[in-house]
Amino acid sequence: MSEKLKTEKVIKNTFWATFGYIVYAFAGFVSRSIFVNQLGDTITGVATLFSSILNLLSMTELGFGTAISVHLYKPISENDHEKISALINLYRKAYMVVAASVFVLGMIILPFLNVFVKTTENIPDLKLYFFLYILKSVASYCYAYKSVLLTVSQESFYASNITNFMLTVVTIAQTIILHYFANFTMYLVVAILGVLITNISISAVVDRKYPYLKKFEDARVSKEEKKDIFAFIKASSVDKISGSVKTATDNMIISGFINVAITGIVGNYNMIVTTAYIFLNLFFNNVSPAVGNLCVTENKEAQYNTLMDLEYVTFWLYGFVSVGMFCTITPFVTEIWLKKPDMVLRPFTLLLIVFNFFITGTCLPSEIYFSVNGLIKKFPFINVINVILNLILSIGLVYIYDLNGVYIGTVLSYVLTNLTLTHYIVFKYHFDNKCSRYFKLYFKCMIIVAAAWFISYATCKMITTIGIVGLLTKMLLCTAIFNFVFLISTFRSREFKSIIGLAKKILNNHKI
Repeated sequence: MSEKLKTEKVIKNTFWATFGYIVYAFAGFVSRSIFVNQLGDTITGVATLFSSILNLLSMTELGFGTAISVHLYKPISENDHEKISALINLYRKAYMVVAASVFVLGMIILPFLNVFVKTTENIPDLKLYFFLYILKSVASYCYAYKSVLLTVSQESFYASNITNFMLTVVTIAQTIILHYFANFTMYLVVAILGVLITNISISAVVDRKYPYLKKFEDARVSKEEKKDIFAFIKASSVDKISGSVKTATDNMIISGFINVAITGIVGNYNMIVTTAYIFLNLFFNNVSPAVGNLCVTENKEAQYNTLMDLEYVTFWLYGFVSVGMFCTITPFVTEIWLKKPDMVLRPFTLLLIVFNFFITGTCLPSEIYFSVNGLIKKFPFINVINVILNLILSIGLVYIYDLNGVYIGTVLSYVLTNLTLTHYIVFKYHFDNKCSRYFKLYFKCMIIVAAAWFISYATCKMITTIGIVGLLTKMLLCTAIFNFVFLISTFRSREFKSIIGLAKKILNNHKI
């Protein structure tokens, strides 16, 4: 990887984000366990469904954050404080509009909730719960616009520390409320307050670190710049809307076509998968602005090698985590966490969910390059195709294969669009290069991961010990088997040598 990636900042940001998230994730799993046991499967499903609907409404953001981030890289590298301030001011106005839009759209949906909730149980406060979810979503846009400056400046650890601390505090408070009162309304009110306090705190940090924002609080983006930004948004909005629809589609189909309680069971598994995804993305979120800087300052060869290194790391990390999750999620849910044998997904359903996690993760590096280089302006249609295929395939297959059909549709749509088209576009239009080298690496790593996956699963099936001892045994076996198979198969590659070389340099510099 290039020295221009500002390795130290990436490491610092990732460390603090990881540390905080581990604490928050632990508290979150405890809270979820109490939530399921105190409020039941139906309310758990409702909570999962409402989160999906509000994520869908967030499409009104239209990719404005991405557009601002892309346009901030250059003025930050040039220390152009006035232009930075002008962009942040524009972002603030945009978020005010987004917050208002989410509220209005949410209130329009409110009277028709029964359409989305398939259940035989009566839920008296259903509309109140949804209204509080609307307020929580609106609150997430208040004072939040300034955090983009920390991210692009590679100082996101400030926001990470505040966010994870508040999330932990809120989760503990919610856990106490659930344990003693079993009150979903109080649970949601605490969440709203937590979001507001978090955003206000981050805003205060930004004001202190970047005092020039007040100096240029009246700065405005020029008509030409605004035109360019909105051209970017016009293209990215299609992608943003499609992505939001895609995120919400599965849970809405499950709730509407099968049962809202099943949505809750799936949500338990997805909480683990999402936690793993966020955890791994702590690294990639910090790499993204570094790649943005790299694409401004370095030649195509350096960018190309960095992409290949990131792809290799992605396969290693996501492959390892995917194998581990597939072998240990079910015993973790049934024996240690929720302790409810009836809330179990079938192995094939779990395989589809984990495989979707895996291929989504392996596409991250190319999607970072796709975003920071503004290729979304030329090719906004990828997620549109994905969403259309996902809806058609998932709705069609749910009648044939029930729950499995939903996820078969999700996996197929992603493979046919994002996996193929995004990579092709990045290599053809940014690198002016055929993507044969990448796909050679991709399929090589795919075969290695598949082999390690099969060996790990077959070995874990022979473990009959249950409880924590059995779970730890399976985790250790997966760790040993996967890493041995992957490393023995790739240690001669350029990418492995590059990663090892970078690691040695970091260790030497920091005298660890």
